[in-house]
Amino acid sequence: MPNPHFIPSTLLTDADALTVSKIVLAGHAPTPLAVGSDVYVNHWVIYLEMTQGGSIRLDMSPDPIAGQLGTLVVKRLEYNVLSEVVHQVPFPAVRGLYARHVLDRISAKGYHEYRYGDKMVECRYWAYVVMKDFRDAGYVGGNGTEVYAAVSSTWTTGGARLPKTPEWTQGTFGVFDDNLLDEQNEALQHLANNAVTCFTPPVYSIVMESDFPLEGQDLATVTEAEFIRAAKTGPLISGKGTKIVRISSTAVLKISVEVHPQEALNMEYVFNHSNGQIRVPYVYRTFASENIGYIVMQFIDGECLDAVPWSERSAQERQNIVLQVTEGLRCIRSLRGYHPGPVGQGIPMGGLFTVYGAGRTFQTAADMEPWFNHKLRILGAGDVTGMFKDLVMCHMDISLRNLVLDKAGKLWFLDWAWAGFFPQAFEKASLLHKRAEDPDFQFTRDILREFKHSSCDEPLLGLLLSVYQVNNGPFQGSHLTWGRYEC
Repeated sequence: MPNPHFIPSTLLTDADALTVSKIVLAGHAPTPLAVGSDVYVNHWVIYLEMTQGGSIRLDMSPDPIAGQLGTLVVKRLEYNVLSEVVHQVPFPAVRGLYARHVLDRISAKGYHEYRYGDKMVECRYWAYVVMKDFRDAGYVGGNGTEVYAAVSSTWTTGGARLPKTPEWTQGTFGVFDDNLLDEQNEALQHLANNAVTCFTPPVYSIVMESDFPLEGQDLATVTEAEFIRAAKTGPLISGKGTKIVRISSTAVLKISVEVHPQEALNMEYVFNHSNGQIRVPYVYRTFASENIGYIVMQFIDGECLDAVPWSERSAQERQNIVLQVTEGLRCIRSLRGYHPGPVGQGIPMGGLFTVYGAGRTFQTAADMEPWFNHKLRILGAGDVTGMFKDLVMCHMDISLRNLVLDKAGKLWFLDWAWAGFFPQAFEKASLLHKRAEDPDFQFTRDILREFKHSSCDEPLLGLLLSVYQVNNGPFQGSHLTWGRYEC
């Protein structure tokens, strides 16, 4: 029953539903370096404060049986930070960060395997490395100097620094030799004999970090030129039209002439306004070079839904996915806007607005109606005057290729290039227009059975489907040469 130890034993499963609001580096009350010593040291731990209340404490301590071999105790607490803490450095967590993300990363990076040095004060180095990694992963902000400033000092009650601090020493991560492994096994056997509840972390299949050109670097300080070079050497995840390149264990680059800043703005808006209810990759950076757009975003370790044909998934698996998609869509349309189109009043793109984009921005919902009436007149199909009401966030490109199930079975929404604030009927129309030969056809039909809409949207849905018909034919670019927007 290996390290780490979870208290309670169900904590890793419970962590799927626990969202992190703050990560706190905390130093406990100082103790003497040795009996009779006038040099004191704090014991440093990390607290994950939960939006649901309470916290999870990550405590790397020297094992009482195995000596220098550390034991990571991961414990759920009903309070935030212990009263014995004399100094703390809090970092607000990014929205949408779950405790499971943090615990999985610790296991995947091997931070639960740690050997103390001779001084037995290397909890400082462990906390420093782990907090730096959380920053590199985009879980928290900061530049790392505040962490080092904290752990390299000794603090006493009231937050005062003591004049003497132990020499800065480092421990060692990982189990490197047979003797150390024997120590660990002996310690674990002792724990097993004494009925200590432990948890066996999952086995991960990890790509070698040396394959990632920007591994370990602070993405906030990487230059655009360095990102462009990394795009040429990193592992290619997808090369169909838009390229997705892995640049670190936590980040990817999305690259294309069709990648625009408004996609990143859409993602950031949903990320920051959905309270973690809609799982969207965190955006680190966006820029353009030589007419090519780049978005640096969080890597989601999971399975893209188009990897398995929809019909080959079990009924239970399909139902689970459908429920997550429809719940996500309901959350998305709860976000309301004042101006049509992408966040930041960009030009609407794709689908209803064709591969060319709308060709212009719109100030109000009514301002957008003549654009659609022009399309409808080509078919003689009526008009939408007065039918565009409240504007809500719509994804507009829900498909198997744009959804990822992570290792915890949670669904993530990708590709927000066509998203924006539109009448809510737009989202359903984007699903309804799929044809029978489309690989997403049955998937979207399953979504539509669960995704309810107002009956008053029915007339508008028919007109929007007519616009799709125009956009799929020879007149899809007609709006680009249309000189006047008539009312």
